[in-house]
Amino acid sequence: MAAFTSQAVNLTARVEQPPTIIKHPLDPPPLTQAEVDVITQDEIGLTGCQPGELEFPYEAPTDACVWWALRINLRNNYYDPLVDLLVKDAFMGELDGVALPHVPVKIHLLGQNLGQAQQTEFSDRVEIDWCVTGNLQDRACSPGSQLDPGKDAHLDMLVFTRPNPQGQQEFASPGTYTLNGGPSAEWTDPGGVRCAPLAECPVAQPLMIDAVGDAAPTTAPAEPPTGTSTEPTPTPTPEPTPESGSSQLSEPDSTAATPPPEATVTPPPEPTATPPPEPTATPTPSPEPTSDPATTPTPESTPTPSG
Repeated sequence: MAAFTSQAVNLTARVEQPPTIIKHPLDPPPLTQAEVDVITQDEIGLTGCQPGELEFPYEAPTDACVWWALRINLRNNYYDPLVDLLVKDAFMGELDGVALPHVPVKIHLLGQNLGQAQQTEFSDRVEIDWCVTGNLQDRACSPGSQLDPGKDAHLDMLVFTRPNPQGQQEFASPGTYTLNGGPSAEWTDPGGVRCAPLAECPVAQPLMIDAVGDAAPTTAPAEPPTGTSTEPTPTPTPEPTPESGSSQLSEPDSTAATPPPEATVTPPPEPTATPPPEPTATPTPSPEPTSDPATTPTPESTPTPSG
């Protein structure tokens, strides 16, 4: 007989996922409106900026200051550490793909949980450099630091629209604004390969904002309802009508439309009172003609000849 033996072989598959980098608005925002007012007052001399939409597609009214709290989040899904991890982001002014001569937004760094970040402002863009794994050195990571596998890091910033050089509040015209090309990340693996295991360094999706309508129409519809509500209020006309019923003649004419039902009620009883005397007059003449034939007997002339 042949003996058969079965053996179980355990195989562990090592599935590697590359690091991921995303950018999204924070919901709820980590700032109150009062805190935002302090920052915008210091940065652009304005307060009262309204919070922007937190769900895609992001829309903003024209000619109005709008703010978002944004987060850049990076996670190391790789089995090896990410050495000298640097994240870059650039905000610029583009309308429908056409570059504007100024940056339509202002950036205020709120902080990060790891590393060091700084921003550099230019006339047409704002560049952000964030060394996730350590300190910055000449807009690059100081060598030797790393982000371990399974760890993540984030950088938060406040973004709000600003007035353009002509003093008009952005977004000055409707359209689709590309505020940034999307944050990018770069690093080396323990063997010194750049952005390994990826063939190219990852880049997050750009932040797109649709400027629609106008800031004025959003508040204009609120005014007409108040105007219409005030129109019914001047109808204290019912109040003068009871007072004018005894003094004013012109006013009771307008209100007399309601009292006529009282005048119509009185005439119906009058016709009912007049018809009863008519039937009483008719029965009286009937007995009088019956008495006339009683006088007709003329026998009084006959007895006179006998004498």
